[in-house]
Amino acid sequence: MVIRYNDIVHVITTLADEEKITVAVKETLKGSLIAGGACAVCGLVLGPVGFAIGGAVGGGIAYCLAKDKFKPLSHIILHEMSAEHQRQLVDSVKNIVSEVDAADAVEMLALLSGNMLLKAKIAEEMTRFAAHQMNLQIGQ
Repeated sequence: MVIRYNDIVHVITTLADEEKITVAVKETLKGSLIAGGACAVCGLVLGPVGFAIGGAVGGGIAYCLAKDKFKPLSHIILHEMSAEHQRQLVDSVKNIVSEVDAADAVEMLALLSGNMLLKAKIAEEMTRFAAHQMNLQIGQ
């Protein structure tokens, strides 16, 4: 049975929300620069113990600056992903679920909830696609 494009998008976004998959929007790189910079400065000033202090302080500052700046992958898929990338993602997931006999998204979600391996494969494909095809940094 053929599942419609919109049904696949619904399944993908629902699964992304269930798995709490988020995308770091430029914050991961910024945070690593802050933490690394603080670690380097404290290491120069205090020696080896400065690395520990600088890493902790820099990590804390990076956390404070980056919290609440991660977007759910479902939001990216629905509102920010180009139509071409959406189609490619749907095609990737269709390849995984091609053997599943489901009439619509609701039926597929029910099948996924009982099949953890299939659910994991789809979640893995979503994160792989976002990381490799769209150069997004994924968080959980």
